[in-house]
Amino acid sequence: MQGTNSCKCGNLFRISPSGSYSNLHYFSGLTNDGGSPNGALIQSSDGNFYGTAFGGGTHGAGVVFRISPGGSYTNLYSFGSIPADGSGPRGGLVQGSDGNFYGTTVSGGSNNFGTVFRLSPAGDYAVLHRFAGGFFYGNDDGHAPYGPLALGPDGNLYGTASLGGTNNCSCGVVYRITPAGSYTTLYSFHDYPDGANPEAGLVLGSDGNFYGTTYAGGTNNVYAYGTVFRISPGGAYASLYSFGPSTNRGSYPQSGLVQGSDGNFYGTTYESGTGQRGTVFKLFANLASPANQMNGVTVAGADVVITLASVAGETYQLQYATELTSGNWYDVPGVAVTNSIGGPLTVTNFGGALSPSRYYRLAITP
Repeated sequence: MQGTNSCKCGNLFRISPSGSYSNLHYFSGLTNDGGSPNGALIQSSDGNFYGTAFGGGTHGAGVVFRISPGGSYTNLYSFGSIPADGSGPRGGLVQGSDGNFYGTTVSGGSNNFGTVFRLSPAGDYAVLHRFAGGFFYGNDDGHAPYGPLALGPDGNLYGTASLGGTNNCSCGVVYRITPAGSYTTLYSFHDYPDGANPEAGLVLGSDGNFYGTTYAGGTNNVYAYGTVFRISPGGAYASLYSFGPSTNRGSYPQSGLVQGSDGNFYGTTYESGTGQRGTVFKLFANLASPANQMNGVTVAGADVVITLASVAGETYQLQYATELTSGNWYDVPGVAVTNSIGGPLTVTNFGGALSPSRYYRLAITP
């Protein structure tokens, strides 16, 4: 971390696409400020940016802050102000469908194993879950959640904890939590062959499943190299790739994934590669079809059946035209479908009797 203050507590900056750089805020680590921001910023619907800092604040346990695009900074909450509060937020925030912000702390809580919290834009704060530790403490919970939460298509929050779970390796978990705080462990890692110690958050794929990485474990030796995995909102788990010692493959992925416009996932590893300094990799997702493209049109009796690979949460309104030259498209009444989990979707024009020749398209609403 750098900055102009003696603590070198970090800074917030703005940079234009052409490279014009401006410092917006230097952290001081003092009681009215944060220090050492680790998570990414998110932009809220109010146009401001929100984030967390690992240290600083009234109790030295970290803060949640808001900063405007012009650099106006406000501390919204200082951790450590209530009994069993969290401390040390390392991941960033996610804004829920209710407008509130959700995040995690690495430590604090009843057992010093970390917390999940909710914060309103006005600064109203609540601890939703205090991690309980997992196998060694007689439960299936995790602890030490390093990564941010991901918002699911069902409005719930999904995340990872790097330690804990039902296995004696304490290899971490994937969990789901509702905005009201109802917590469920979805999966406990085993280290071999499925991976161990996820340090990053999850990303929601266009097929409605979540994708993530583990720092260690996998098929290439116990507690080694790491994996890429997929898990459904219901907890169905699949290990997709195990990193190994090969110089051009990479090892120990600490960061999360992003899904590209081509449907594939991209990420980085901490080590290996030809210079032994890490790699950037692409994982071929092998999804059925590119998202939002029709992949089948069939006639079933008097009905026209259209299939496509949908994106979670988007609404698909079937439209028709009798000719392409006029540019006039009309909604097919009653044929607007939303697939909450994404993936394969079927849209049917129930004709009753075969209509004259028509052209079809889908109007998509995010």
